Parts: sequence; C-alpha cells; structure tokens
Amino acid sequence: MRVKPATERGRLRLAVVAVGVLDLAAIFLGTYPRTAKWFNVAWSIGSLGVITFLGVLMVENYIGTIQNVQRTEVRNAIASTFMIVYFALLGLVLFKGTNASANPLAKSLVGNFTYLFGIVIVFYFGSKAVTDYVKLQGGGGQKGPTGGAPPEPSSPSAE
Repeated sequence: MRVKPATERGRLRLAVVAVGVLDLAAIFLGTYPRTAKWFNVAWSIGSLGVITFLGVLMVENYIGTIQNVQRTEVRNAIASTFMIVYFALLGLVLFKGTNASANPLAKSLVGNFTYLFGIVIVFYFGSKAVTDYVKLQGGGGQKGPTGGAPPEPSSPSAE
C-alpha cells in the first residue's frame, strides 16, 4: 500500500470540510429567524440532502481515484444522506423554539421518516452482506495454495 502524498490528503480534508460547512450553512439559513423568511426550513432540509448526497458521492469517487480502484459507492451516499437528513429533521422538530412536536403533521412525518430510516439502514447492511457473500462464492475471497485462483475440483475419469 502506498503512502498518500500530503496534497491528496489535503484535498480530501478540504472536500469533507466544504461539505460540512455547506450542510451547516443550509441548517443555519433555515433556522435563523432573519433568514428563515426567505429560506424556509423545508428548503433547508432539502438542500441539506442534496449537498450531502453529492458531497459524499464526490468524496467516495475521489477516494477511489486515490486508491486506483474503480468503485462508486452510491449506497454509502444514500445511507449517509438519509442519516444526516433524519437527524437534522428530528432535531428541528424536537428542539426548535416553536412547539412543532405538538403538531400532528410533524408527528406523522417523524414517525414515517423513522420507518424509512430503518428500512434504508437494513437494506444498506443487507446488500453489503449479499455482495460480500457473492464475492466469496464467486472465488473472490478464496485463493489456491500458490496464491492464484482456487484449484479446480477434480472430476472422476470416465474409463
């Protein structure tokens, strides 16, 4: 494994910090009273999801190019976006100055979003397990005694 040059690590840190700052700016714009007039909470949550999804996808692709691996993990982007949006929505509904938790629409939204969050997490780990199992069954995890492909099973000779 080669050591990453300082410039590659710096670019990766900058990308992660940029995504974090943009996420915090979206939350701030939707919750601060002066900006909430023209940038509503709904816009804040929506932009938080878009920024997080594209940012995580960008970072995953960049990590793939550093490691010389051709992989695009959309699964990671979807799961992390859903998690960030869920916790932001939960925080806004539960702890905002107004009594949003008494609103039946907010209760229904958080309840349904909680079910969806559970489904996304279950499918994330389930699909990861199935992918690993298929790789293992396909010979991706087995090596022969020489380090190459697994040995072929011997068939009885027809005499």
